[in-house]
Amino acid sequence: MAQRTMITDALEKRVEMVNGYFDLSAETLQAMKDVRAASEAYARALHEIFKRGLPVDTGRAIATIDHVQLCKNMACDALILPNASK
Repeated sequence: MAQRTMITDALEKRVEMVNGYFDLSAETLQAMKDVRAASEAYARALHEIFKRGLPVDTGRAIATIDHVQLCKNMACDALILPNASK
């Protein structure tokens, strides 16, 4: 039963994130800004590599940038989730 409670609690926190408001500390907000800045820098660096004139599969290049976006979202979620109500 403890496993089910853990799963339920984890899902409830994620549901709350869909349209929730979280009172985040200044440190958490700054960390999220840092995550976004690092993700943007990485995406821009990849874009520059893709523009070098080498043959590039456009679909995979787009998917690569999409994955950077997903990673950014997951990192921000990792910072937000501890602030969700229990």
